[in-house]
Amino acid sequence: MRNPLSQTDDAESPVDINSELLGHSSGPIGDIGRCTTPTAPGRQCPGPTAVTTTPDGRPDVVLGAFRTNFPPGFSDSGVVFLVDGASGAVMLRHDHPEPQYGAIFGNSSYSQPAVGDVGDSSVPDLYVAAVRQNVQFLGQGRGYVMNGDVTVFPDNISLALFDDPTPSPGGNFGTSSAGIGDVAGDPRNEIMVGATGPLFPGVDQTIINDVHVFSPISQKAIRSFEDPDQQPGSAFGGGLAPMGDLNDDGFLDFAVGAGSYDGTTGANEGRLYIFRSGQPAPAPLPAVVGPGGYRLVAGDGGIFAFGDATFLGTTAASRPGSPIVGMAATPSGKGYWLAAADGGVFAFGDAAVVGSMGSLRPASPIVGIAATPDGKGYWLVAADGGVFAFGDATFLGSMGARRLASPIVGLAATPTGKGYWLVAADGGVFAFGDATFLGSMGARRLARPVVGMAATPSGKGYWLVAADGGVFAFGDATFVGSTGAIRLASPIVGLSR
Repeated sequence: MRNPLSQTDDAESPVDINSELLGHSSGPIGDIGRCTTPTAPGRQCPGPTAVTTTPDGRPDVVLGAFRTNFPPGFSDSGVVFLVDGASGAVMLRHDHPEPQYGAIFGNSSYSQPAVGDVGDSSVPDLYVAAVRQNVQFLGQGRGYVMNGDVTVFPDNISLALFDDPTPSPGGNFGTSSAGIGDVAGDPRNEIMVGATGPLFPGVDQTIINDVHVFSPISQKAIRSFEDPDQQPGSAFGGGLAPMGDLNDDGFLDFAVGAGSYDGTTGANEGRLYIFRSGQPAPAPLPAVVGPGGYRLVAGDGGIFAFGDATFLGTTAASRPGSPIVGMAATPSGKGYWLAAADGGVFAFGDAAVVGSMGSLRPASPIVGIAATPDGKGYWLVAADGGVFAFGDATFLGSMGARRLASPIVGLAATPTGKGYWLVAADGGVFAFGDATFLGSMGARRLARPVVGMAATPSGKGYWLVAADGGVFAFGDATFVGSTGAIRLASPIVGLSR
């Protein structure tokens, strides 16, 4: 296809001063629709009524022309085109939302996998960087999440804006990006973003890069990856990719490249880093079964019994399709249930399966399970706040239809079985039925996220525990100690009385 915005060069200059570089940067987006009117390759569909978001079964593509002088007078501001993969026609052109001279909007060194749907529609969206955008510093760079809906009005084009949490002059932030799916348990996918760092003269060459995972909902980084070698100018983050689960712990792992790494052989030999999560599945553990013992469960379903607790079975040998994320004991202590992230439930001893989500593909991963007082039912809770009741458990409300600031990480039932609390990673607590709200950590800054909760025998109090072992007591719950000031080999993942 020919560049629809190709610009005439200066005939008296030996330099191509208007090199738009269409196609120098490109990336996948998925199937976002098609032109409804026959349109030649490189030509734009004739108006918003000539496009549809109805999938045509063909993947489409994002093409950058990052040295296009557009709007007129803004040299090298840049544009991107959303191109129909079947016909080559341009369905929509995205102009730079904040045009600047030399911002090179649409430039990327690596931009896959596609980010998927991160907006309010069901159409895949896109991430576009202006890597030389002046923000806090000259040439710092800025990222933009743009609407993939080719029928939207101009005021609905921009969905989110990402700024480097560790900015630097000439940082080239946003050069690389990857869609990594929903890793935070919220209603939208997250995006991994890197930078090449200061690669041109006149700026600080001692900058050490890092890589960040951004939430399009909060427009903030929710996780960062530092250069393991802390080498200035290595271009750590110039290339990155999600790798799937490499160590069977239920978490996504990542590869990050440092193309300018100086090694023992010589300068710029490059280096690749594999980041494995190295943490256990976020199960609310242990499950106490009596005054003299308790059981622990691992993410693979392995059971470890202590004291007078007995081993009654495990899923470890059968390798369930999703990691185990929760455990609940029967009232007798002679049985227990294990819950998996996909909603599957496994029963051992005198526990009985009375339903599961295993075949229903919940919209968000299951994160916890709690049993009713008589052991004839249980609740499952998902990261988006959805609650699913089975057996004699009663559905008393959920957070599933509400946008959460942080994902749900666990639940606890009242002694009557007529109420329950949900707890979020930011320490927010939500009460339903006869459960009473007694306080939370939702408005306070936490050193590490909350990972679980437990109720007192009276149901008039509860404890929250954070990943660093910090314990927070509310109501008639008593603080009796924590590991918050102790350096742990692995994070805390739950608590139980």
